[in-house]
Amino acid sequence: MNNIIISKDKSMLQINQIMNLLKQSYWAQNRSKEVVEKPIGNSLCFGVYADNLQIGFVRAVTDYSTV
Repeated sequence: MNNIIISKDKSMLQINQIMNLLKQSYWAQNRSKEVVEKPIGNSLCFGVYADNLQIGFVRAVTDYSTV
């Protein structure tokens, strides 16, 4: 894989790819798209991309002030 990028730019997030990644987990495999999208809007999110395909995702719940 070339050109690995980590970004907190939410406009880069590939929701369908995030859904595919979550379907591989036992804890989020049945979440709806709406249930995934809402917390993204209210969290600090990072996407990991390889050659323009999202290969990772992390979401941090934060108030942007304290730990």
